[in-house]
Amino acid sequence: MPKKIAVEELITFKVSVLAQLLARVVDASVNKALGLNSRQWRTMITLHRLGPATPSEIARFSHMDKSQISRAVFETEKLGLLSQEVDAADRRRTIVSLTPAGLKVVDRGLRGTQARQKSLEESLSSEDRATLHRILDTLTGQAREMLEQAREGGGNA
Repeated sequence: MPKKIAVEELITFKVSVLAQLLARVVDASVNKALGLNSRQWRTMITLHRLGPATPSEIARFSHMDKSQISRAVFETEKLGLLSQEVDAADRRRTIVSLTPAGLKVVDRGLRGTQARQKSLEESLSSEDRATLHRILDTLTGQAREMLEQAREGGGNA
């Protein structure tokens, strides 16, 4: 029988718990303030950052599954916040854009995003914030390498 480990001390466990908690905060906040779910909001702020983009580009930038993006685009388009057009250069692709109504929602929502960011930042000293960002960048790079290794058939369970 394998030796028991304190899972709550694993980096993957701690980061996963934090990510889930923050996702719930965002979900509750954007649902209450904007009537959106976090998947729809993440798609919209990604478009705000990128400009008009294909679903694949949105998925790549936001690190969401393309199926999640497709669903979010469909739902948010029904709300009149996004539009889709066939790409004139490649008729097999669609380009997703924020509508004027979507831009107004993003502007409103970014105020909440900035308030959440400020609250998180204020819980840390400026030195701790800089250290956290450096550590998160390092771990993100390492996780990307590990994902590549796993996809190539290496890595552990």
